[in-house]
Amino acid sequence: MKAVSLRPKQWLRLTESGTDGYIFTPILVHLFDDDGNSVMGIPQEEIDATLDKAAEAIPSVIVAIHKYWMAKSG
Repeated sequence: MKAVSLRPKQWLRLTESGTDGYIFTPILVHLFDDDGNSVMGIPQEEIDATLDKAAEAIPSVIVAIHKYWMAKSG
């Protein structure tokens, strides 16, 4: 997320995309506020299972994000 914060307007193109924004979700579910609550609103009792599933998806998500940006730059 530190890298995202360097170019937030560009990342909004992806995260707010009606067709591709979902590919960023497995990364976003790893964000918590200062009180330890999910910024995505995931109930506390579902956090562990959600994080496990999201972690499994990250390798394919990284590839999808790369493809997204390559299509936008080309």
